[in-house]
Amino acid sequence: MKISQVVAWLIRVVGLAVFAVAFLLPALGLDPHDEHPLMGWKCASIALTMPFSKEATFNLDVILVSLSGWLNLFVILYLVFCLFKQLKMARWVLVGLSAASMISTWVFFGRQHYVPLMGHFLWIAGAVIIILPEFFGSKQEG
Repeated sequence: MKISQVVAWLIRVVGLAVFAVAFLLPALGLDPHDEHPLMGWKCASIALTMPFSKEATFNLDVILVSLSGWLNLFVILYLVFCLFKQLKMARWVLVGLSAASMISTWVFFGRQHYVPLMGHFLWIAGAVIIILPEFFGSKQEG
């Protein structure tokens, strides 16, 4: 089933709204009742800066956290690439990288026994909603 470009963009805008709201909500806790969870924006900040921190040692957890933080970049690039029909293959690469980024986040949470909270679930849901139209194609692409 192919969808129109207008519908595809409406879906992406809804996804972007969900994705953005996630940054304002608690995203990560040490346990389900953590009184001081990390907010989504703080998680993003840590993920993007951790590899450049003087205290960071190069290990699997740093790689997993870094890759998880790249989801934000992948989503923004994906939206920009959606403006150009000829970048369809590049968009699919970003979809794959986004999936790898999500998986790395969950592997990290499992290794550290962290608990994902509402902000994390909305972050993932927003990213999935944004890329969802890619799986349906558009009527203009044939």
